[in-house]
Amino acid sequence: MKKVASLLLISLFIFGGFALSAEEIKVPLEEIKSSCYGKIDMSKAEFALSEVGEECVNQDWLEENLSKKKTENEEPKGEDSEKEVKPKDSPIDTTIMGTVDELQDRQEWIIESGEEVILEDISTETPTDLIIEEGGSLIIRNCDLYMLGQDHADNYIHVHGSLTIENSHLEGEPYIPPYITSSSPNASIEIKSSRLGRDENLGGFHVTLRAGGKIDLEGVDFLDTLEVWGTEGPIEEGGTVSAQSSVIDGLKFRLGGISGDFRLEGLKPSMESFAFNLKKFSVELKNCQMDSISIANVGTESEGELNLHVVDSALLDLYSVGDGNVILEDTSTCNLNLGNKNYHEYYGLPESGFYSDRVIVDQPSRKIRLINSSFGGTSSHCPKNGKFGINLGGRADLKVVNSTLNKLQVSQNLEAKNIYARFFQIYANTGDLHFESSKVENLALVVSANTTISGELSIKNKEIGDWGGLEELSLTRRYPIMLLDKNGERLPNKTVELLNSDGEVVDTATTNSEGKAEVQISFNKSNLENTWTLQAPSQETSTTLKALSNTPVILSSDTNPPSPNPMTWEAPPHASSSTTIKMEATPATDPEGSEVEYYFEERTGNSDGNDSGWQTSATYEDDNLEAGTKYCYMVRARDKSLNKTDWSREECLTTEGE
Repeated sequence: MKKVASLLLISLFIFGGFALSAEEIKVPLEEIKSSCYGKIDMSKAEFALSEVGEECVNQDWLEENLSKKKTENEEPKGEDSEKEVKPKDSPIDTTIMGTVDELQDRQEWIIESGEEVILEDISTETPTDLIIEEGGSLIIRNCDLYMLGQDHADNYIHVHGSLTIENSHLEGEPYIPPYITSSSPNASIEIKSSRLGRDENLGGFHVTLRAGGKIDLEGVDFLDTLEVWGTEGPIEEGGTVSAQSSVIDGLKFRLGGISGDFRLEGLKPSMESFAFNLKKFSVELKNCQMDSISIANVGTESEGELNLHVVDSALLDLYSVGDGNVILEDTSTCNLNLGNKNYHEYYGLPESGFYSDRVIVDQPSRKIRLINSSFGGTSSHCPKNGKFGINLGGRADLKVVNSTLNKLQVSQNLEAKNIYARFFQIYANTGDLHFESSKVENLALVVSANTTISGELSIKNKEIGDWGGLEELSLTRRYPIMLLDKNGERLPNKTVELLNSDGEVVDTATTNSEGKAEVQISFNKSNLENTWTLQAPSQETSTTLKALSNTPVILSSDTNPPSPNPMTWEAPPHASSSTTIKMEATPATDPEGSEVEYYFEERTGNSDGNDSGWQTSATYEDDNLEAGTKYCYMVRARDKSLNKTDWSREECLTTEGE
């Protein structure tokens, strides 16, 4: 209904003689739908409506602001008709004592210029979002407010004027964090002796310097996230952030939309003092405790480069989005996040570890270099049992070769060769995804997928994750097939058939001179869990196919795995040093006499523990482990026809050290 109303408003404005210019309407970043973030420059605080398109704007905001624009166009433009906007330091004309009833009845409360609203000694749940216009003021004192917004675009306090919070507790629904944001260079946000959010990791409360202005935190008992935007607005027009004697769960520092060389030094979870100044923009932190720190270089789309040099820091996340260079020196980051606004190619992205001097990313528009620095979960400040490394994603076509990733998120086309990814997320995807000799541990479908997957892909976890919901699904899986006889020899010019769950033949293919063929299955939400049968009638052999079956699919009349089955240990895992574990499987034999391979799997999921991959050696050594940490292993074998033994028993031990 909201969409229909919005379309009617737009039609009236265009065809009713008002002829509104979309360029005149500026949309703040927080009103852009998250599904459209890949289309926009995240370093900007606001956008022309024509730039982002109406479909990318939250409908309530769009309707309200189109209505305002209509009213402005209808009103005469004489001097008396213009609404007076009081300057920032103008006196308050009206003081309003807010009540519980108002906080429960209003969906949105706009505090006008010249108004001062005081909320004092109130404890209540409230659906009310707040907008403080320039020249307006809101004081929250001795209050306990629970904000009930059910969407990330709700639960906001937009500050163009003045906001003061004293001795109060504000929080919201789990996983729907409320946020306070400076929406004007004249905004003033002061928070003292208060608690915003909660520390159970169920969501949080964000305070953001976005369009400039001032944020002053003092004696804040807990704040989930303080986000600082060092972009053109705050830098040129003025933006200051000051925090002292406060506990901040996460500090997010973003630089973008500008060019030049910038140095950040000494950002660590516990800091007695940190200062950064750039033109009219400044950040000062004193005696603050921060569990996690993130820094982002979001680049500049104008001439020049944004070069970021991070020194002597301990980060949870380092983001590089688009263009711009990054040097990490004497710094550790748990995650190295690579975003992509345009097509990029990546070669040889390495495993987590320490590097004395290595260029991790070398592209025409971006270089990332580590000097005596590390990434991954090896640093003591990274949360225990977390999954860390290189996270690669964005809304652009990608090519990735010979790389090890923690997470790969794709929304467009992907060409991947010899890659490993712990998490593979198909996110609002409309592309073709082609793999060669690649492996992912976990696959998730998020929001929507109109996608084709082809090539050689091994998927370890056979349960599909949704990570927040799947609205639409049209997934075509192309399965490469290899047909073998009982001796492992390839069989050309043979027919293979694909049967659905009702036993009906739905696809056929003929093997080529190399014994290869291909069939495909189209999946939707209703048949995603179904099972198909692939058979070769001439060989009287068959196998089953599902959405996450590994490829290539081997069809063979040899169905006997190697022995022993299940596999056993010749020498169970044992520590050869404080950071190395060595093990040996019992040598296996195949009934058909074919070559045997072994796979050693680390079972705890610790980020520095590694699987071996399929190898011909019955011996495996897992190194670069963490001292004083428990690791567990199992082993299995397979023959040339990919018949696998069952897993051996699990063997565990703890490395020496801490």
